[in-house]
Amino acid sequence: MNNVLLKRSKTVKKLNYRILFCGFTFILFFTLYNEQPVSKFIKIGTTLDLTRGLKSESTKVLCGLEYVFNKVNKEGGINGRKIKLTPMDDEYTPDKARENIEILLNKVKTGLIVCPAGTPTLNAYLDLVKEGKVLVLFPITGTSIFRKPDLRNLIHLRASYYDEGYVLTKYVIEKLNAKNIAFFYQNDASGLDILRGARDALKEKGIKDGLEVPYERNDVDFSAAVKKIKGANIDAIGFFSTSTAAEALIRQLGLEEVKRKKLFGISDLSISDFKDFIKDRQLHFIIAHVVPCPEKRAANKKKELAIIKQFQDDVEKSEGRLLLDCQCLEAYLAASLFVKVLKQIKGDITFNKIIKKFEAMKEYNFGGLPLSFDPETRQLLHNLWLDTGKEEWIKVETNKKVIEEKKQVTPKKKPPKKPKVEAEETPKVEVKEIPSDEGKVSPEDKVSPEVTIPTTGEFI
Repeated sequence: MNNVLLKRSKTVKKLNYRILFCGFTFILFFTLYNEQPVSKFIKIGTTLDLTRGLKSESTKVLCGLEYVFNKVNKEGGINGRKIKLTPMDDEYTPDKARENIEILLNKVKTGLIVCPAGTPTLNAYLDLVKEGKVLVLFPITGTSIFRKPDLRNLIHLRASYYDEGYVLTKYVIEKLNAKNIAFFYQNDASGLDILRGARDALKEKGIKDGLEVPYERNDVDFSAAVKKIKGANIDAIGFFSTSTAAEALIRQLGLEEVKRKKLFGISDLSISDFKDFIKDRQLHFIIAHVVPCPEKRAANKKKELAIIKQFQDDVEKSEGRLLLDCQCLEAYLAASLFVKVLKQIKGDITFNKIIKKFEAMKEYNFGGLPLSFDPETRQLLHNLWLDTGKEEWIKVETNKKVIEEKKQVTPKKKPPKKPKVEAEETPKVEVKEIPSDEGKVSPEDKVSPEVTIPTTGEFI
């Protein structure tokens, strides 16, 4: 009897070992089978208007982004991982932009959006930004509704539209003695922001008001605006519009009418296509820029901005893939800064780590451009440059509203053999490396839910 029980006990033990071995083998196989390989790509998306009212601006932005990312990929990528950019056309339509972002989230598997263009289009998915599902870096818009301290998943490079409206209007009043000004503006958040800056400049100068001429996004018939402008005794027109709308209004007003006015416009008009348009018609414009002049090589090599020189060198080597254009330069700067931050992130790339890197920038020297993160506006660059058509661009510190003459030089058609005008002086700011997050865990990391961009490529 004892022998029978002993044999049964040994049989049960063997059976239990076999069951445990099979279970362990199954778990190991299931884990290995379902383990996702590390993605070879860092996935990034953007949504722009590639076919309608902002086509010219958007194609230049895309040009700058693609050049930088392709260059980085050829050099080995970010710690061995290549950047994969997915651009989508939203036709400057909010619903289409929203649809594009959802496709990027659900199909492309990325919530990391770089340099999207347009105010109404960004506003269409602002809720996803607030929810932390999307991180938007350096949108091509200066609207104040996106510049609030609680919008943590939004980081801006450029100055605001309010600043552009204020600085431009103040300049034409002070320097061109404009008295009666018409403001042609897009009737949305961006246009109203620029108009608000212009109104404050008028008030500061003791001018009661200007002639406000609104239009709707994607309008092509400006007969009502033409009638309103021609019916008023104005001496200046501010174009707070897209370049497409500005060209259409000029055509419909007629050159004879336009040439009698002082003309000025926002950075949306800084693209080379519009500059060629006004040059062909011999029109003189004052145009604001959110980046330095991309064209002029500094006479004094010690004073030139390193990042602008790098851009100019890349343009020369690009064989037409990169253009000497302000929109192209803005995207180039944005992409280059983004890449610099990615290279300094240790471990998994997350939204939180990216945000912290930009928030840590204080008097940071980015190739000669001083960047300081403002937690109230979430903005890094605090300058505008006015192209008045003369040899020199005028640099304005937007946080001080101080106009500084003789700072940056634009190219002459026939430059003299011995130029006397000095190039822009590189700002004297302390060079600070963005602090590394290696080995550090902040209270925010422990408490707040972090929107992760896993190395498996689930979101990039």
